[in-house]
Amino acid sequence: MIEGENEFMTDVLFYQNYTYVADISAIVLCIICWLLLHSSYTVREKSLIIFKAGTVCLMMATVCSISFHTAITRITESRKILIYVLQDGIYLLLILTFVLLCNYFGTLLKLEERPARLLGAVSWGGYAVFAFLEIGSPFTHLGFYIDADLMVHQNFYFDPFRFAYIYYCIVLVVVLFTYRKKFVLKMLRCLAYILLFSFGMIALEAEYVSTSYSCMALLLPYMGVLFLFHYTSYDRETGTLDAGAFDSYLRDVGDDDFSVIFMGFPETNLKKIPELPRTILTFAENYFKTFCLFRLQDDKLALVYQRLSNKAEKNGKYNIQKTFERVCKEHGLGYRVLIAHADDRLREAGEYLALNEFMEEKIPVGAVYECQNKDIIEYRKASYILGELKDINAHCDLEDERVKVYCQPVLNTRTNRFASAEALMRLELPETGMVYPDQFIPMAERHDYIHTLSKIILNKTCRQIKRLEQEGYQIDRVSVNFSILEFRRKEFCKDVMDIIRQNEIPYEKVAIELTESWNETEFDNIKNTITSLQKLGIKFYLDDFGTGYSNFERIIGLPIDVIKFDRSLTILAGKNAESRYMVGSFSDIFKNSHYEILFEGVENEKDEDQCKQMNALYLQGYKYSKPIPIEELTRFLGRAV
Repeated sequence: MIEGENEFMTDVLFYQNYTYVADISAIVLCIICWLLLHSSYTVREKSLIIFKAGTVCLMMATVCSISFHTAITRITESRKILIYVLQDGIYLLLILTFVLLCNYFGTLLKLEERPARLLGAVSWGGYAVFAFLEIGSPFTHLGFYIDADLMVHQNFYFDPFRFAYIYYCIVLVVVLFTYRKKFVLKMLRCLAYILLFSFGMIALEAEYVSTSYSCMALLLPYMGVLFLFHYTSYDRETGTLDAGAFDSYLRDVGDDDFSVIFMGFPETNLKKIPELPRTILTFAENYFKTFCLFRLQDDKLALVYQRLSNKAEKNGKYNIQKTFERVCKEHGLGYRVLIAHADDRLREAGEYLALNEFMEEKIPVGAVYECQNKDIIEYRKASYILGELKDINAHCDLEDERVKVYCQPVLNTRTNRFASAEALMRLELPETGMVYPDQFIPMAERHDYIHTLSKIILNKTCRQIKRLEQEGYQIDRVSVNFSILEFRRKEFCKDVMDIIRQNEIPYEKVAIELTESWNETEFDNIKNTITSLQKLGIKFYLDDFGTGYSNFERIIGLPIDVIKFDRSLTILAGKNAESRYMVGSFSDIFKNSHYEILFEGVENEKDEDQCKQMNALYLQGYKYSKPIPIEELTRFLGRAV
């Protein structure tokens, strides 16, 4: 009797040590998991459905656990069946969460058909066995049972749930180890630590004779899965964080010393080669103590590190660069790499990204470049200019004082007088002074600010033409440069016509210059635009002929009025007789096709003579004048008689 009483007391103690706090906390955490999932967008894939099913099972198991431990304090014959149902409900649901967790990883890893079937058989087959043992405990006395005297018995060490727990832990470890290459090492380690900690909680239950933490121990892997695969910026296939995380990370780093390695892979989609980021992560672990890898775009990575490892300190950054070059060559990829260090002049992540974009244009493919102080200075200047361009575009003030019109007079060889000119754009900004076109035109085109600038230049040019005519000067026309990008705008013709009309000058006083940089699909649209404006009297110049590849068929197919030979052809013609003949042949073709010809870059008498011999109707260059403010054009114009 005494032995029986001791056994009863031990079993009762096993349940008396239970605390509601752990199970209530588990319910709260399950609810938080659901709130997190529904408060942000998550891809509705199969793995997420399995995850949600697992958390539902955990909540149900926790409710059963609370109910069971409440009911077992007052055992009666009529309550025995309810207690058995609640007991089975706890452990059948907990084992089911393990089955779902195994299948979750199978779905996450995108296993092939045979391994997927094997995992399903092992997990669901195990569930059938352990469910049978758990339900049969009252008869086999293997786990929990209540005897005829209403005494509670619990064999903790030979309990079906404990066997199931160990079994599924082994299954998960085997799956994670077998397919470890599909996981980023950091994420794999994290999962291993979570499983180990969960196993430790179950072991502590045995040590302290309690059943309080069974549900919480199963919830830990689900919390880890939620954080790693559904609610963080980690890409589970590549182990990279997204661009939003890059911004947060640099903000958190604050004033700490750090460096960023920007890695660009032109015309490459990193999603299609996830092994490349994983390879970069592997080599980074050898050189950096604290680092994170971010995928900023489909073709761009950024690795931020705060401290070098001993290996890196010993061998230097040279080896890091060489290792990276080898990795890229193994994958047959072109690359550009920029190494930028923390700088007080760069205040946030966006500025580091902008610095990288600025430097990309200067770094050749296949090169690794470390950012210097002069690069930061140049970037900050470019950033300031871009800010001014943005402001100019936003206000769209056609009289904006920051946009200046310069011009270069053009000589008519027939009349030997200056009666036309080319309008040239400049910016005059408070912090930089005069800014030349090569410093801001590409930037304006890239950010779609160019049309506003062109409208301002056209308006100021028209205003000056009107003033010249009012003062009695003879001016045939002034040409204004437009980007080919502007010809794609539906409102282009209307904008040009409105500005000329508002300034009350004849349309023929304006010419439009464009470069041969359109593609075949744009040809008809450009041709229609030119034709529409030509009908009003506006002439069209083809600028920079001779630079790059020229297609005679495309040029002749457009109703161009004047062909402008680039300075490079003027120089080429002066080299030797063969070059002179080639350039002269081009000019003959255009003259015979009824185009007027203008030569740029005329700097001396020799240039002038040879250009006249090559059918030049117009000449432009430093021989006559450097670019001057358009207000000074009066020095070259004659007055009407």
